[in-house]
Amino acid sequence: MIVRAFAAVLFVAAGLLAPGASAQKGPVAFKEIPVQELPKEARDVLALIHKGGPFPYAKDGVVFGNFE
Repeated sequence: MIVRAFAAVLFVAAGLLAPGASAQKGPVAFKEIPVQELPKEARDVLALIHKGGPFPYAKDGVVFGNFE
């Protein structure tokens, strides 16, 4: 479940950052990606999530509020 959510976040982020990306209307289908096919950095993050940390940044694990 975490892997699927993480892959979805990466997929959405890549789409938002892609040149010429536009807002899509309607449902978006996500393809599941096996952990072995993820880049090393993504596998490292998944390992940290499964371990429960420690995470490298002071605000990791804090709920984002968009107040800053």
